[in-house]
Amino acid sequence: MTIRSGGLAMLPVFCLIRLRKHSKEALVQTSESLVGLYIDEQMGIARAFPVAAAARFCNFVLEAYDRGSTIYMAANGGPAGFCDNFATDLYFHPFVSDDKSKPVPTNVKRMKVVNLTASSAMLTSVMNDLGANLVFAQQLEGHMKDGDIFLGFSGSGNSANILEAIAVAKKCGAIAVAITRGSGGKCKEFADLCIVIPGTSTFPGQIGKNNNNFHFEDCLSSISHMAVGILQKHVREKYGL
Repeated sequence: MTIRSGGLAMLPVFCLIRLRKHSKEALVQTSESLVGLYIDEQMGIARAFPVAAAARFCNFVLEAYDRGSTIYMAANGGPAGFCDNFATDLYFHPFVSDDKSKPVPTNVKRMKVVNLTASSAMLTSVMNDLGANLVFAQQLEGHMKDGDIFLGFSGSGNSANILEAIAVAKKCGAIAVAITRGSGGKCKEFADLCIVIPGTSTFPGQIGKNNNNFHFEDCLSSISHMAVGILQKHVREKYGL
């Protein structure tokens, strides 16, 4: 049976069915190869992961907890979501029982953490009056203290509002930490600790100026989980829980 359309002979129906089947198979094969590429790239990053720098950051978190200091965190775009997740985990996760049935005793000190991306009203008010470069720095002014921590996520390492916040942190005697990718940008120059996620990528969506960005964001989640788990262990041991 041959299908005709507009007077032109088309492929037989059985050929169309076979083409569709082969097209679906090719699509599955392409997806599988790309998933494999993503995992292979992740494994390469894991082998080159900056373990010492990440461990140093985790120690900063423990020290901040012990002295009652506050961790402020900020990011732009998608990574701002990681700020929300990380701040929530630091604030809550180490301070509940492992079976999640009850909070730890009231005598257990909690972690002080502020997500500078949380309030759209705050961000837009500063942006409207003073400009986007100061949306985080102005939230730190008058509040950040000696020994506090500023944590900024910047893929390029050159985000102006992250750099402005780092400047305020340094002025206040706080510890400035950045997590970046690529060369580390200006954050590597100005932060007290810059964790640079290694690697390059050929995976769709994270090439060119966006090179390695998906893996960078995966590492944001991993580093936050490392810090939260290590803090939980520290709290359990400190209070004999």
